[in-house]
Amino acid sequence: MANLKGLTFEKQIKNAKIRIEARGQSRHNKQDLHLTHSNSLALKRDYYLKSFTEYVTSLKHNEAKLNNYMNNKIISKFLKYKTATLSQKSAINFTRGFSALTDALKNSGVTIIIDKSVFDTHVNFIKKNNEDNQKTENRDIQNIQEVIRELNHIHPSFAALATLQSSLGIRVSEAIELLQNPQIYIKQDNMIHGLVGKGNHKYEPKPLANELIEILKNSETVNYQSYQNALKSMNITSHDMRYTYVKNRIEQLLKSKNYKEALLIVSKEINHHRSKITEYYLSRTSFK
Repeated sequence: MANLKGLTFEKQIKNAKIRIEARGQSRHNKQDLHLTHSNSLALKRDYYLKSFTEYVTSLKHNEAKLNNYMNNKIISKFLKYKTATLSQKSAINFTRGFSALTDALKNSGVTIIIDKSVFDTHVNFIKKNNEDNQKTENRDIQNIQEVIRELNHIHPSFAALATLQSSLGIRVSEAIELLQNPQIYIKQDNMIHGLVGKGNHKYEPKPLANELIEILKNSETVNYQSYQNALKSMNITSHDMRYTYVKNRIEQLLKSKNYKEALLIVSKEINHHRSKITEYYLSRTSFK
């Protein structure tokens, strides 16, 4: 057993991924042929490692090796911190996923002194204390800016796509079209014109904030499946961005409009021709 190699946490993360990958190939005596599953798992591990690194960096301790932070006390605090704003399902998935990561590191020869019961204890804690066992699914993303920041670590184009979706309320296919062909839709008035949605229905012209204009100016090709895999590694779907927009926009409008007016406005903004559909979206968020 040994510590992760590298003078910085960034280099230690790379070493961790190399060790785990080498262990997997050695165990099967061949390259993993299930590339989709393999890539998805690699994205999850990368997310777990970077999340843990950010947390331990904030502790400002003197320990130089990332694996030495993986003890019961710190892991327990990290899990409570990281899952505090997640739904019950997402929190449990994150906990189990991080547990699997520590197993993979141990099996690759990395020194980790941890009692596995810490993960079971946290899962029980989630089940007991989480009040998310309601009929609503809470599809909106509570910590959207943190999610965008995490996506930026994986690939800047993923963060750009998530920003467009959550800021404009558009579907992932529409966001990709806009990101890859901004010259078609962005006019001199800095508005989006002619974007086609589901059912071949065009969106009404949408104003663009300066942040979104900059994103579109510096846009690059993005792979749909890679983006979906990145979101999946955080237990999110691309359509959750649309739920997030609906919930946040309704709450914003209610400061100056009544509920019915707000619902009609948001329905037009997200290209719903029936406000009942938008209301159904809202019922599946944390809106109260």
